[in-house]
Amino acid sequence: MGSALPYRIDLLDEEIESIRTFDVDTQRTIYTVKEVRLLPAREFPLDEAGRTRFRARFRETFEGDPSRSNIYKDVSNGIAPGGIEYYLPLFFEHTATIFDYLPSGRRSACTAMCPRA
Repeated sequence: MGSALPYRIDLLDEEIESIRTFDVDTQRTIYTVKEVRLLPAREFPLDEAGRTRFRARFRETFEGDPSRSNIYKDVSNGIAPGGIEYYLPLFFEHTATIFDYLPSGRRSACTAMCPRA
């Protein structure tokens, strides 16, 4: 998954004129490609380490036989089932919200980011 090289998409009005890979340091084109396959982004890792952490935390969190859970089986097989975002904390040691990144003393994102009226 992913690409070793970044892509540059050149637009001509609302149409794609060209898609090219480029060198990050020099910004020079390496080669032109006809198409790029874009996959949906996810907020959780389905690599081996992420699946291992999920399985361990699932067994710590829920009682019973995990092999009877479709969610557990799907994640173990590298499949992202519908609703998996509710299990996000099982993939990570710590999770955060937007409020964790706001300056201390702020109660909402708007008071930190919006201009005062």
